[in-house]
Amino acid sequence: MGFLSSSRRLRSVAYNTYLESVRQRLFVGVVFFAFLLMLAALVLKDISVHQDKKIIADIGLGAIDFFGTIIAIFIGADLVGRDVERRTLHLLLVKPLSREEFIIGRYLGLCLTILTSMALMCVGLSLALWTVQGGFSWSLLSAVYALLLQICLTGAIAVFFSTTTSRVLAILGATILAVLGRMTDVLKNASVVVEGFPDWLGKGLYLCLPNLLNFDLKNRAVYGDSVPPGILLDLTAYAAAYTVGLLALGALLFRRRDLK
Repeated sequence: MGFLSSSRRLRSVAYNTYLESVRQRLFVGVVFFAFLLMLAALVLKDISVHQDKKIIADIGLGAIDFFGTIIAIFIGADLVGRDVERRTLHLLLVKPLSREEFIIGRYLGLCLTILTSMALMCVGLSLALWTVQGGFSWSLLSAVYALLLQICLTGAIAVFFSTTTSRVLAILGATILAVLGRMTDVLKNASVVVEGFPDWLGKGLYLCLPNLLNFDLKNRAVYGDSVPPGILLDLTAYAAAYTVGLLALGALLFRRRDLK
C-alpha cells in the first residue's frame, strides 16, 4: 500500500513537472532552433558529393546533443530553485509527500521533458534523412539512445546542484561538470599537457567525474558502424549508477537544507 501511494505521488510530481517544463519558452525555442539547424543541414549537404546522408546525420546528432544538453541544464537547474525562490515549496512538501519523493518526481518529469524534446528533434532528423532517401539505421538509433542516457545524466547533475544552491550557481556548476565530463581523457593526462598541474588532481577528477565521452557514438552512427547491444547495456548501467548516486546525495543534502 505504501509503495502504491508513493508511486502515485511520484507520478503526480513528475507529470506536473513535465507540464511546467514543456510550456516554458526555453523548451519551445530550443526545439525550434534544432529544427532550423537540421534544415540548414539540407543546404550544407550539397557541399560534399555523395556525403549528404553523413552530413545530415552528423549535424542532426550534434544538434540533438547540444540542444538537449541545454534543456537538461537550464530546466533541471530551475526545478527546485524556482519553488524555493517563490516560497511555494512549503505548500508542496506537505505530508505525505517527502523531500526525497519531490526530488525524484522532479527528475522523472525532467527526463520525460528530455525524451519529448529528443523525439521531436528525431522527427526533424528523420524528415531531413528522408529527403536524401535515408533512414534510421540501428547504429543511428543506438547513438540517439546513448545521447538520451547522456542528457538524462546531465539533467541529474543539474538537479543535484539545484537541491543545494541557487539557480544561477546550479546552471554554472552543471555546465562546468558537463564540459569537464567531455574532457575526462584530457584531465587524466593534464599534468603532462599543462605544466605544473597536479597529477593527483587530474586523475582524481578523471575517476570521480562521469565520463560523458563514453556516450558519444556519433562517429559510429555517421559511418554506419555496428554498435553491439552489450555497449548499450554497459552505458545504461553506467548512467543509472551515476544518476542514482547524484539523486541520493542531492536528496540527502536537500533534507538538511533550511528552506526558510
